[in-house]
Amino acid sequence: MAKYYYLIATLPTLTSDSNQFMSSESFLELCRRWLSRRDLHLVESTVVSFAAPQVKQEKAVVNRILQHWQAFETQLRNALVRQRALKQKRDPAAFLRETEQFGAAVGGEWLVQGVRAAIQQENPLTAEQMLNNLRWHYLDELERGQFFTVEFLQVYYLKLQILERSAQFLFEQGEAHFQQAYAAAAKQLQGVAAIQL
Repeated sequence: MAKYYYLIATLPTLTSDSNQFMSSESFLELCRRWLSRRDLHLVESTVVSFAAPQVKQEKAVVNRILQHWQAFETQLRNALVRQRALKQKRDPAAFLRETEQFGAAVGGEWLVQGVRAAIQQENPLTAEQMLNNLRWHYLDELERGQFFTVEFLQVYYLKLQILERSAQFLFEQGEAHFQQAYAAAAKQLQGVAAIQL
């Protein structure tokens, strides 16, 4: 198994609340310089699918990290489906996905409780952050014992994607606040101009 001592030693440490980090594209550029073709393909195939579960993987590129990550994402989404169905008093069966094709079951009661807590949030941003914290917690578990391996790089890439997604929400939230403040100020200025006329 290839070891990537130099590359991994140069990577900055990531935490779930990191606000400065390299882009996932910059990370992939680094990987393109150091990784074998197979390992690069593994890293590039390891994605966080925020819109829909990733269910299609070529057998040649599946490894333990991909299997467990995809099983976790599917179980996270299944837990979301169950909680939403409970709220709407509907049967979730038609929307649940199988996880056997991805490998061993992961998550557990902590995942169900975390999803339940996220669904109960009134603020969608808070709910999204809670779901990302669940993802981060699981990635910390996957990363344990991985030193200088492609598996470490796969987890690192997943964490970068989560951080980028979180930063995007914060930017959008800031942009929305700015637009509201700008509109209020413009309205106020129009009122002042009308009084002066």
